[in-house]
Amino acid sequence: MAYRTPVEVGAAVAALRRRAGLEQEDIAVRLGIDRRSVDRIERGQRRLSAWELAVLAEVLRVEPGLIMGGDEPAAVMLRAAGANEAAIGDALAAFEVVVREVLGARALEELL
Repeated sequence: MAYRTPVEVGAAVAALRRRAGLEQEDIAVRLGIDRRSVDRIERGQRRLSAWELAVLAEVLRVEPGLIMGGDEPAAVMLRAAGANEAAIGDALAAFEVVVREVLGARALEELL
């Protein structure tokens, strides 16, 4: 599994926080830190402790690996289910084919 750099972790935290509809202050309160520290985390200037990562994942309702790992969520789920790298690649490729076919079918429906 590839891990994100601090800047990438911060960007992931910021995106997940916004997706959850939370402000930096909301995260700060839950982590017991000030809002500036959350801002520094989101800019990659401050690393998360293990405890902060666990609490943050709970608050954002995601697995900690989604914050720290560089893999896409689908790959993380397949790996957690026991898939090896080859199987993950095959599954993601098959998923892309299905998505293209579904989108093509929808476009065709709109034309008819």
